[in-house]
Amino acid sequence: VRPRSSTGRKVKKDCKWELLIHIADISDIYSPAIQETGVGLDLAPLRRAAESRGTSRYDLPLGPLHLMPPVALEALALDTQRSSRQSSVNRCVTLWVYIDEKTGKIIDAGLERTIIRKPLALAFEEATQVFTSDEDVLSASAKQSKPLLIIIDKILSRWKGSRLQSKEAARKREKRLRTREMVAKEMQLAKSMRDDGAGGSFQRSRGHKIVDNALDLHGSTLSSLLVKVKAPIPRASGSGMDRGGRLG
Repeated sequence: VRPRSSTGRKVKKDCKWELLIHIADISDIYSPAIQETGVGLDLAPLRRAAESRGTSRYDLPLGPLHLMPPVALEALALDTQRSSRQSSVNRCVTLWVYIDEKTGKIIDAGLERTIIRKPLALAFEEATQVFTSDEDVLSASAKQSKPLLIIIDKILSRWKGSRLQSKEAARKREKRLRTREMVAKEMQLAKSMRDDGAGGSFQRSRGHKIVDNALDLHGSTLSSLLVKVKAPIPRASGSGMDRGGRLG
Protein backbone atom coordinates (compact mmCIF):
# COMPACT_ATOMS: atom_id res chain seq x y z
CA VAL A 1 0.00 0.00 0.00
CA ARG A 2 1.24 3.51 -0.78
CA PRO A 3 -0.18 7.05 -0.92
CA ARG A 4 -1.71 7.91 -4.29
CA SER A 5 0.11 11.25 -4.13
CA SER A 6 3.44 9.38 -4.42
CA THR A 7 2.47 7.61 -7.63
CA GLY A 8 1.53 10.48 -9.93
CA ARG A 9 -1.29 8.28 -11.20
CA LYS A 10 -4.49 10.01 -12.29
CA VAL A 11 -7.56 8.39 -10.76
CA LYS A 12 -11.21 8.91 -11.63
CA LYS A 13 -12.08 9.89 -8.05
CA ASP A 14 -10.10 11.37 -5.19
CA CYS A 15 -8.60 8.45 -3.29
CA LYS A 16 -5.81 8.44 -0.71
CA TRP A 17 -4.37 4.94 -0.93
CA GLU A 18 -3.22 2.64 -3.72
CA LEU A 19 -3.22 -1.10 -3.01
CA LEU A 20 -0.73 -3.24 -4.91
CA ILE A 21 -0.81 -7.03 -5.10
CA HIS A 22 2.45 -8.50 -6.38
CA ILE A 23 2.56 -12.00 -7.92
CA ALA A 24 5.92 -13.50 -8.85
CA ASP A 25 6.37 -13.33 -12.64
CA ILE A 26 7.48 -16.81 -13.66
CA SER A 27 6.89 -16.34 -17.39
CA ASP A 28 10.59 -15.63 -17.96
CA ILE A 29 11.45 -19.29 -17.41
CA TYR A 30 9.58 -20.10 -20.62
CA SER A 31 11.41 -17.51 -22.72
CA PRO A 32 13.81 -18.76 -25.45
CA ALA A 33 16.69 -16.73 -23.98
CA ILE A 34 16.46 -18.44 -20.60
CA GLN A 35 16.13 -21.88 -22.13
CA GLU A 36 19.11 -21.30 -24.44
CA THR A 37 21.42 -20.20 -21.62
CA GLY A 38 20.20 -22.73 -19.06
CA VAL A 39 22.55 -25.65 -18.63
CA GLY A 40 20.54 -28.82 -19.06
CA LEU A 41 17.33 -26.88 -18.34
CA ASP A 42 14.32 -28.96 -19.31
CA LEU A 43 11.09 -27.07 -18.65
CA ALA A 44 8.80 -29.44 -20.50
CA PRO A 45 7.78 -31.32 -17.29
CA LEU A 46 6.75 -28.03 -15.64
CA ARG A 47 4.66 -27.04 -18.62
CA ARG A 48 3.01 -30.46 -18.82
CA ALA A 49 2.22 -30.42 -15.09
CA ALA A 50 0.57 -27.01 -15.34
CA GLU A 51 -1.36 -27.85 -18.51
CA SER A 52 -2.64 -31.16 -17.11
CA ARG A 53 -4.16 -29.50 -14.04
CA GLY A 54 -5.11 -26.01 -15.15
CA THR A 55 -5.87 -24.98 -11.57
CA SER A 56 -4.63 -25.16 -7.99
CA ARG A 57 -6.98 -26.69 -5.40
CA TYR A 58 -6.82 -25.66 -1.75
CA ASP A 59 -9.99 -27.33 -0.47
CA LEU A 60 -8.91 -30.98 -0.55
CA PRO A 61 -8.90 -33.19 2.59
CA LEU A 62 -5.16 -33.95 2.38
CA GLY A 63 -4.16 -30.38 1.65
CA PRO A 64 -3.54 -28.35 -1.51
CA LEU A 65 -2.86 -29.67 -5.00
CA HIS A 66 -0.82 -26.99 -6.74
CA LEU A 67 -0.70 -26.09 -10.41
CA MET A 68 3.06 -26.70 -10.40
CA PRO A 69 5.22 -28.96 -8.18
CA PRO A 70 5.84 -27.40 -4.72
CA VAL A 71 9.61 -27.53 -5.19
CA ALA A 72 9.26 -25.42 -8.35
CA LEU A 73 6.90 -22.96 -6.65
CA GLU A 74 9.37 -22.51 -3.80
CA ALA A 75 12.24 -21.84 -6.19
CA LEU A 76 10.18 -19.32 -8.18
CA ALA A 77 8.60 -17.56 -5.18
CA LEU A 78 9.31 -13.96 -4.22
CA ASP A 79 12.71 -13.45 -2.62
CA THR A 80 12.03 -11.99 0.84
CA GLN A 81 14.10 -10.35 3.55
CA ARG A 82 14.07 -13.67 5.39
CA SER A 83 15.37 -15.61 2.41
CA SER A 84 18.95 -16.80 2.15
CA ARG A 85 19.05 -16.03 -1.56
CA GLN A 86 21.29 -13.21 -2.75
CA SER A 87 19.07 -11.42 -5.29
CA SER A 88 17.83 -8.02 -4.17
CA VAL A 89 14.82 -7.51 -6.47
CA ASN A 90 11.82 -9.47 -7.73
CA ARG A 91 10.16 -9.48 -11.13
CA CYS A 92 6.39 -9.37 -10.65
CA VAL A 93 3.04 -8.97 -12.31
CA THR A 94 1.37 -6.31 -10.17
CA LEU A 95 -2.29 -5.42 -9.84
CA TRP A 96 -2.88 -1.86 -8.61
CA VAL A 97 -6.29 -0.98 -7.22
CA TYR A 98 -8.06 2.08 -5.81
CA ILE A 99 -11.01 1.45 -3.52
CA ASP A 100 -13.57 3.90 -2.19
CA GLU A 101 -13.08 3.70 1.58
CA LYS A 102 -16.71 4.66 2.21
CA THR A 103 -18.52 2.30 -0.16
CA GLY A 104 -15.87 -0.40 -0.69
CA LYS A 105 -16.33 -0.20 -4.44
CA ILE A 106 -13.41 -0.29 -6.87
CA ILE A 107 -12.67 3.11 -8.39
CA ASP A 108 -9.86 2.19 -10.77
CA ALA A 109 -7.44 -0.68 -11.38
CA GLY A 110 -4.76 -1.89 -13.75
CA LEU A 111 -2.15 -4.58 -14.35
CA GLU A 112 1.53 -4.04 -15.09
CA ARG A 113 4.89 -5.75 -14.94
CA THR A 114 7.08 -4.42 -12.14
CA ILE A 115 10.37 -4.88 -10.34
CA ILE A 116 10.08 -4.69 -6.54
CA ARG A 117 12.60 -4.91 -3.73
CA LYS A 118 12.59 -7.75 -1.22
CA PRO A 119 9.30 -7.71 0.71
CA LEU A 120 9.14 -8.18 4.46
CA ALA A 121 7.74 -11.66 5.11
CA LEU A 122 5.27 -12.12 7.97
CA ALA A 123 3.84 -15.37 9.27
CA PHE A 124 0.06 -15.46 9.63
CA GLU A 125 0.45 -15.47 13.41
CA GLU A 126 2.68 -12.39 13.36
CA ALA A 127 0.22 -10.45 11.22
CA THR A 128 -2.65 -11.44 13.52
CA GLN A 129 -0.75 -10.33 16.62
CA VAL A 130 -0.63 -6.79 15.23
CA PHE A 131 -4.37 -6.57 15.95
CA THR A 132 -4.61 -8.76 19.05
CA SER A 133 -1.43 -8.31 21.13
CA ASP A 134 0.35 -5.57 23.05
CA GLU A 135 3.20 -3.72 21.39
CA ASP A 136 5.85 -5.28 23.63
CA VAL A 137 5.15 -8.83 22.42
CA LEU A 138 5.26 -8.04 18.71
CA SER A 139 8.22 -9.12 16.62
CA ALA A 140 10.34 -6.44 14.99
CA SER A 141 8.81 -7.34 11.63
CA ALA A 142 5.26 -7.02 12.97
CA LYS A 143 6.02 -3.64 14.57
CA GLN A 144 7.48 -2.38 11.30
CA SER A 145 4.42 -3.55 9.36
CA LYS A 146 1.72 -2.47 11.82
CA PRO A 147 0.76 0.94 10.31
CA LEU A 148 0.43 -0.51 6.81
CA LEU A 149 -1.40 -3.64 7.95
CA ILE A 150 -4.02 -1.55 9.73
CA ILE A 151 -4.64 0.49 6.56
CA ILE A 152 -4.71 -2.61 4.34
CA ASP A 153 -7.08 -4.46 6.66
CA LYS A 154 -9.49 -1.52 6.77
CA ILE A 155 -9.64 -1.07 2.99
CA LEU A 156 -9.89 -4.79 2.21
CA SER A 157 -12.60 -5.31 4.84
CA ARG A 158 -14.64 -2.48 3.33
CA TRP A 159 -14.27 -4.02 -0.15
CA LYS A 160 -15.19 -7.48 1.17
CA GLY A 161 -18.33 -6.08 2.80
CA SER A 162 -19.40 -4.51 -0.48
CA ARG A 163 -18.72 -7.73 -2.38
CA LEU A 164 -20.75 -9.83 0.06
CA GLN A 165 -23.71 -7.52 -0.47
CA SER A 166 -23.58 -7.67 -4.26
CA LYS A 167 -22.31 -11.18 -5.13
CA GLU A 168 -24.19 -14.39 -4.39
CA ALA A 169 -21.07 -16.46 -5.12
CA ALA A 170 -19.14 -14.49 -2.48
CA ARG A 171 -21.85 -15.17 0.10
CA LYS A 172 -21.84 -18.90 -0.71
CA ARG A 173 -18.06 -19.05 -0.40
CA GLU A 174 -18.13 -17.20 2.92
CA LYS A 175 -20.67 -19.71 4.21
CA ARG A 176 -18.45 -22.63 3.17
CA LEU A 177 -15.42 -21.09 4.89
CA ARG A 178 -17.33 -20.47 8.10
CA THR A 179 -18.50 -24.07 8.10
CA ARG A 180 -14.95 -25.36 7.63
CA GLU A 181 -13.74 -23.10 10.43
CA MET A 182 -16.47 -24.33 12.78
CA VAL A 183 -15.71 -27.99 12.01
CA ALA A 184 -11.97 -27.45 12.55
CA LYS A 185 -12.59 -25.79 15.92
CA GLU A 186 -14.90 -28.59 17.01
CA MET A 187 -12.21 -31.12 16.12
CA GLN A 188 -9.60 -28.92 17.82
CA LEU A 189 -7.34 -29.29 14.83
CA ALA A 190 -6.83 -25.57 14.39
CA LYS A 191 -4.40 -25.70 17.33
CA SER A 192 -1.98 -27.65 15.14
CA MET A 193 -1.15 -24.31 13.47
CA ARG A 194 -1.19 -25.80 9.98
CA ASP A 195 -1.96 -23.28 7.27
CA ASP A 196 -2.52 -25.68 4.38
CA GLY A 197 -5.81 -27.22 5.52
CA ALA A 198 -4.36 -30.72 5.60
CA GLY A 199 -6.01 -33.24 7.91
CA GLY A 200 -9.04 -31.04 8.47
CA SER A 201 -7.14 -28.19 10.11
CA PHE A 202 -8.42 -24.80 9.05
CA GLN A 203 -7.80 -21.31 10.41
CA ARG A 204 -9.31 -17.90 9.73
CA SER A 205 -7.22 -15.58 11.85
CA ARG A 206 -6.97 -11.86 11.05
CA GLY A 207 -3.76 -12.58 9.14
CA HIS A 208 -5.44 -15.30 7.08
CA LYS A 209 -8.38 -13.03 6.26
CA ILE A 210 -6.11 -10.23 4.99
CA VAL A 211 -4.43 -12.62 2.55
CA ASP A 212 -7.72 -14.26 1.59
CA ASN A 213 -9.40 -10.91 0.90
CA ALA A 214 -6.38 -9.70 -1.09
CA LEU A 215 -6.44 -12.80 -3.30
CA ASP A 216 -10.20 -12.43 -3.77
CA LEU A 217 -9.67 -8.82 -4.79
CA HIS A 218 -6.92 -9.86 -7.21
CA GLY A 219 -9.01 -12.55 -8.86
CA SER A 220 -12.22 -10.55 -9.24
CA THR A 221 -10.46 -7.41 -10.46
CA LEU A 222 -8.39 -9.38 -12.96
CA SER A 223 -11.59 -10.96 -14.28
CA SER A 224 -13.15 -7.51 -14.75
CA LEU A 225 -10.08 -6.22 -16.60
CA LEU A 226 -10.12 -9.21 -18.98
CA VAL A 227 -13.84 -8.82 -19.65
CA LYS A 228 -13.28 -5.12 -20.33
CA VAL A 229 -10.82 -5.86 -23.15
CA LYS A 230 -12.91 -8.83 -24.35
CA ALA A 231 -10.14 -11.33 -23.62
CA PRO A 232 -11.07 -15.01 -23.14
CA ILE A 233 -10.93 -16.24 -19.56
CA PRO A 234 -9.88 -19.90 -19.25
CA ARG A 235 -11.68 -21.77 -16.47
CA ALA A 236 -10.90 -25.20 -15.10
CA SER A 237 -13.88 -27.46 -14.52
CA GLY A 238 -15.63 -26.64 -11.25
CA SER A 239 -13.86 -23.30 -10.75
CA GLY A 240 -16.51 -21.00 -12.23
CA MET A 241 -17.56 -17.67 -10.79
CA ASP A 242 -20.52 -19.31 -9.05
CA ARG A 243 -18.01 -21.29 -6.96
CA GLY A 244 -15.92 -18.29 -6.03
CA GLY A 245 -12.90 -19.76 -7.80
CA ARG A 246 -10.00 -17.35 -8.20
CA LEU A 247 -8.38 -16.31 -11.43
CA GLY A 248 -4.59 -15.94 -11.54
